[in-house]
Amino acid sequence: MTRRSLLALTLLLAVALAGCGGTTAPTQTVTPATPPATVEATTETPTETSPTSPDPVMSTTNSSANASTNAVTVSGGDLPFDPNVTYQRVERLLAVEEDRAATVSVSIRDPSAFPLDGEEDVWGPFATSLGITGSIEGDGVGGFASGTNVVLYVGANHTAAEIEPVLAHEFTHVLLGEPGSNIDPNYPSTFDTREAKASLIEGAATYTEDVYIDRYLPGQANYTTTLRERYGEASPALKLLMGRYRYGARYVDQRVDSPQNLSAVYDTPPWSTEQVLHGYSRETETRPPVPNAVVNTSWSEEDRVGDTRGELFTRVALGTELNHSVATSAAAGWEGDTQLALRDGGNRSYVWTLYWENETEADEFLAAAERYVEGRAEDPDAPTVRLERTSERSTTLLVGQQEFVETVSVSVGNGTVRVDAPEGYN
Repeated sequence: MTRRSLLALTLLLAVALAGCGGTTAPTQTVTPATPPATVEATTETPTETSPTSPDPVMSTTNSSANASTNAVTVSGGDLPFDPNVTYQRVERLLAVEEDRAATVSVSIRDPSAFPLDGEEDVWGPFATSLGITGSIEGDGVGGFASGTNVVLYVGANHTAAEIEPVLAHEFTHVLLGEPGSNIDPNYPSTFDTREAKASLIEGAATYTEDVYIDRYLPGQANYTTTLRERYGEASPALKLLMGRYRYGARYVDQRVDSPQNLSAVYDTPPWSTEQVLHGYSRETETRPPVPNAVVNTSWSEEDRVGDTRGELFTRVALGTELNHSVATSAAAGWEGDTQLALRDGGNRSYVWTLYWENETEADEFLAAAERYVEGRAEDPDAPTVRLERTSERSTTLLVGQQEFVETVSVSVGNGTVRVDAPEGYN
């Protein structure tokens, strides 16, 4: 799914936010968290470049024996170009071996119907408590693909140059389908793993869209250039969403030299947003045992689980109070995290323990996080936040009700996060 707002964007947020190509992420159930293992690769952050167009400009005529003819049906309005030509072009870019969708339906709707425009709390209460809020509303063309069905949110003033790249993006989702799901069954589904997978899905479509623009719409700025230029003006909530497209496209570009080769990267989706941000290969990572979260004995077994938020989430959270370069550097030593939610009636409080590659990285995060906490304290509507160094390589943020934050005790050691919460929290 794509949406061009103050920048360009894509979205389908089903509680935990799903990727737009018809991949619905699970609801935000809390599951055991694990710090991904040390990566045996360079730690240098990749240079951000726009995907390259590998082949000469192709004719708009159908030169592929397998390319579809008149495969697209349109309802709800008219498009100022032939969507069948767009579909055939994307087929050729991806070098599909056969028609993967004999008929694709495109439904045109008014932009006012675009999901979640005007919403502020799109990433859930924990993200909101950290300051990851703000509008994702915009006035651009929106799109969503599910199976062989595409929905376009098109206004009266949108031009062919604005609509066609979005449709190419959605057709990429239709033709690529679901990425490989050969994830280690012992590696839990977390917020971070779902965002990593969403980054692959949206990154592949954005990469293809950029090649499409370079080839068929010369002179028009590609999507990744627009994302990079406008990232700074986005709200924190929108920055987290944009990460799927901006960093996902870069991750894909590092692995393929043509949209024709996307199936290879789809076969091995990344484990974490750390991989996406730094260009690490999944094959270079080994994963340590899942840390055990021990809580008050009065808690039910269901409550003794956690979630993992990931490096990108950590970066965006710090960036709500710090500049981008400081937040990026402070989050770069991320090796894992465990986030727990506790309830006291209708109120929620959180324990978020982050693991770092070494003591130096933990020191850097701690210094930055202290400034973050100071900044949050200036907001009278923000929850109480306390920062602790819980071991040489771990730090913990306590967020929520003042009584909880001031009295909860957290210790980390021997693969265990132990939380002793005030009476009444469960």
